[in-house]
Amino acid sequence: MPTGNSSPTEAEQTILLVEDYDGIRLLMKTYLQNHGYRVLEARDGDEAVRVAGEECRTLRLIVMDLNLPKTDGLAATRAIREMAELCDVPIVACTARSSDAEREAALAAGCTDLIAKPLGKDAIELIINRFLLAT
Repeated sequence: MPTGNSSPTEAEQTILLVEDYDGIRLLMKTYLQNHGYRVLEARDGDEAVRVAGEECRTLRLIVMDLNLPKTDGLAATRAIREMAELCDVPIVACTARSSDAEREAALAAGCTDLIAKPLGKDAIELIINRFLLAT
């Protein structure tokens, strides 16, 4: 989590959280905001693609639920990966179905990694440590 004397810039702090369940999204958003991150939200794949495009200069991480209404997380990931400004932004897929086939599909769509739900504090910290603090 952001600590120490150096204050991360807004671009280093911005996370797009894509989750259709309000309770899960609120829990993750609150946790991340309490640790100094700016959190953008999307409730479906279409909204995720739109927000990612609008915020392409500030995004450092996208946490993407795969089972979403309208456009699913895999299709949204593929659309986001077509945006040159976002080609290096990590996209962590989150799903309750964490089979090998699901992992392969997520990676093939452009996700950086796949984390199994439910996402608790330890899983959120793992994502942050691996994809934001390590850079």
